[in-house]
Amino acid sequence: MAGETICFEGINDTIPEAFHKIVERFPDKIAIVDGPGTITYRELNDKSNRLSHYLLSKGISKEERIGIYVNRSIDMVTGMLAVIKAGAAYVPLDPHYPNERLSYMVEDSSISYCLSHKELGKNGLIDSSKIIYFEDIEKESDLLMKENLHIADQRDLAYVIYTSGTTGRPKGVMLEHRGIINLVYNQNKMMCLDTSAKVLQFATFNFDSSVIEIFSTLLFGGELHISVDKENQFDMSKLVEQIKHEGISHIILPPAVLKELPINELSTIKVLGSAGSECPVELVSKFKHISFFNGYGPTEYSVCTSFKMFPRMRMLQMNSLFQLGSL
Repeated sequence: MAGETICFEGINDTIPEAFHKIVERFPDKIAIVDGPGTITYRELNDKSNRLSHYLLSKGISKEERIGIYVNRSIDMVTGMLAVIKAGAAYVPLDPHYPNERLSYMVEDSSISYCLSHKELGKNGLIDSSKIIYFEDIEKESDLLMKENLHIADQRDLAYVIYTSGTTGRPKGVMLEHRGIINLVYNQNKMMCLDTSAKVLQFATFNFDSSVIEIFSTLLFGGELHISVDKENQFDMSKLVEQIKHEGISHIILPPAVLKELPINELSTIKVLGSAGSECPVELVSKFKHISFFNGYGPTEYSVCTSFKMFPRMRMLQMNSLFQLGSL
């Protein structure tokens, strides 16, 4: 069933301002699905607001770096929104990354606090004096304010994400609100989202592809589905089962995963994207019966700077690999 097509009018907004507009329009619509767990846009807004107010009570200032050390979950997204609403910048710390790499990111980013769960806080990666546990916030939720906050400006930092470090040490790239807003504004040419979209949150949030998955979905009133593959194992059987069971309609995957994806079994997929590395021509041909796109962009330029669309049913005659820089 087709959903309502959203005309994104928040090009001059910050992320919280754009999100609040969607909450006002669709308060009772499901925002995130994580297995049996769900949260509506109103609930997500209230929960992230309470956490934002708590962070402010700890004395954090604008553009301060706040770590998020959690497994893929509704709390992960809540934390991202809460940090941004408080005017700070989130630093993603995927627990399944090597401890040595995470320790470097924690030290290099100079995080002042870190949001986490108690089961993860025991491993000693984060100084205990800096950890804020989601479980403790939940206990105090009735005492915390839930009013919307308007602190950040478009040129303020929204997140700090670390590159892969293939050419040396990973470097923290600092991205502003306006970069995400511009990305969301322009991405709909690729994603073709409406309010009926069910978007898979596949990428680890340490990889910037997660930014387009999460914020494009939430700022267009779609439904974000957290991947069941919490440990980044790229289990194809789990992926296929989730797509079928949850009726996923929009996915962005790396070419290595796309190559194995049994697309003929997955009737609910409407839009499929390739990102992360070169897209072989045979993959484009494989997905010619649905809307397919190949996107590319360095982390420093807010995820995606160029893309090529291959509309549904377009017949392709190509004999070589696509060079990403030319698309």
